[in-house]
Amino acid sequence: MRALWKTLNSTRFVIILLILLAVASIGGIILGERFPTGFYGAEQHYRAQFGDRTFEFLVRLGVFQPFRSFWFHSLLVLLSASLIACSVSRLRVTVKTARGLSFRRSPEELMSLRHHARLAIAGLTPAGRTLLNEAATIVDEILKDLVTAVSLQHDEMQSVVQVLAKLTR
Repeated sequence: MRALWKTLNSTRFVIILLILLAVASIGGIILGERFPTGFYGAEQHYRAQFGDRTFEFLVRLGVFQPFRSFWFHSLLVLLSASLIACSVSRLRVTVKTARGLSFRRSPEELMSLRHHARLAIAGLTPAGRTLLNEAATIVDEILKDLVTAVSLQHDEMQSVVQVLAKLTR
């Protein structure tokens, strides 16, 4: 069971599945054009061309309709299972990272960051400053909700916090 989980979480396994799906899709398109099955008498024509036993084998293998075959659907199921396994295995780290992000920064902390700037708005009335502070608070709350729903990179959040801090001064 552990080996199966490790295989499903493997990037190499996902890449192999994607390559197999691409090859199967291209093959399905080419075979669909080369061996059409929609015309009258197609089955008799292919039986005569390949022989009864070979034709039955090719039909069971899904060569004439690869997108409806069991092996193509199996590849899709494996890819889906692998994506689910990768998401589940990384979920704990993602949630822990998202919860560990801190939005409240003091002006001293923000000024100590490598990329910082101060925004000065000349002629801003007290009412305008109050309105700007309220807008920054609303944006801050929206960002908190967003980060709990989606894990953003810490550096990106730092730049957003810097902009908010600049606007509230």
